[in-house]
Amino acid sequence: MKTATWKNFLLSLLATTISIVLTFGITAIINHKNERKEKRELVMMVMYDMSNSLQEIESVNSNLRESFELATRKSRPIANNAKRWTRG
Repeated sequence: MKTATWKNFLLSLLATTISIVLTFGITAIINHKNERKEKRELVMMVMYDMSNSLQEIESVNSNLRESFELATRKSRPIANNAKRWTRG
């Protein structure tokens, strides 16, 4: 009778240990997978934000270039006229 009791005890202990290991193992795997997913999403959001910022900078740069070109075109005739007036 003692061996049957020990057998049942050891089987219960083994089953409990296996279930605990499986529970924590599966939880760790799921958590690791979720962390990787969150990191990937964070990287994608940062890349998206950087792309938008770059587009805004390019747009501002283009506007500044256009403004500079217009300003230099308008100032050339004035500068040429000023040279004529100062010569004579």
